[in-house]
Amino acid sequence: MTGEISQKDYIDRSMETVRAQNDARFAEVLGEIRGIGQRLQHIESSQLSARQLWGAVLTGAATVLGVMLAALAFGSDRFDGGVGMADQRLEQMQRDAEQDAIIKRLDALIATQAAPESPTPRSANE
Repeated sequence: MTGEISQKDYIDRSMETVRAQNDARFAEVLGEIRGIGQRLQHIESSQLSARQLWGAVLTGAATVLGVMLAALAFGSDRFDGGVGMADQRLEQMQRDAEQDAIIKRLDALIATQAAPESPTPRSANE
């Protein structure tokens, strides 16, 4: 096999390349995580005052309340969709009852027309 690479060798080389790339990315991510840890230590050392903490809490609460009100305002027509439908429901029930009565009469009429006629006895002359 001159100049040709077997499929196994090709796959092995590809896997080694991918492994090396993953190791490099993993090392980069670990470095970032260590950097985040150092930044967190810096933030912890500069603690928030009580006024800043309450400001953050109130801002968060106002944001949640605003989102809830926006969702309710957007969906109010969907939440109230069934209110006031009682009259229309009663009218539909009456129409349904009338249609049921008509269908029953039609079924009875069809049954009487489709019923086989009783055979008349033939006389001996025929």
